[in-house]
Amino acid sequence: MSSFLTSEAPFVLFEFLKKRIGISWSEDLRTIGRVEGKVLTGVVGFNNITGTSCQMHFAGDVVGWLTRTVLRESFSYAFKTLKCRVVYASVPSGNKEALDIDRRIGFKDVIFLPDAHPDGGIYLLQMTRGECKWLQLGERHGRKIIT
Repeated sequence: MSSFLTSEAPFVLFEFLKKRIGISWSEDLRTIGRVEGKVLTGVVGFNNITGTSCQMHFAGDVVGWLTRTVLRESFSYAFKTLKCRVVYASVPSGNKEALDIDRRIGFKDVIFLPDAHPDGGIYLLQMTRGECKWLQLGERHGRKIIT
């Protein structure tokens, strides 16, 4: 079964994120979706784009959708295309799986906001361009990602 990444049909990709993580529409929302066969298996969203930073969101339906390729392309988009210096994520404290994934990807805790979410609080995490191993992996292996 073939798989590919797409930014086509942005409303479909937005609806995927909305249904799974409750993201609201914003004019600056950008998305990358992973398709296997003909099935959309996961989406990475970017919004709150300031010129120096953006917020990144992940949502998927199947284990293994968030591959190294998806991560390389997503961070390349944030750091190279959007020219961000910092990418950040906000994770409700009750979503231990997402918090674990974000930390393993390379996000670092910045602050915890107690009582900021019905789950208890919100963790704010960030990754700087210099800390991003996903950019370095693509460059080290001579792959052209997204410029």
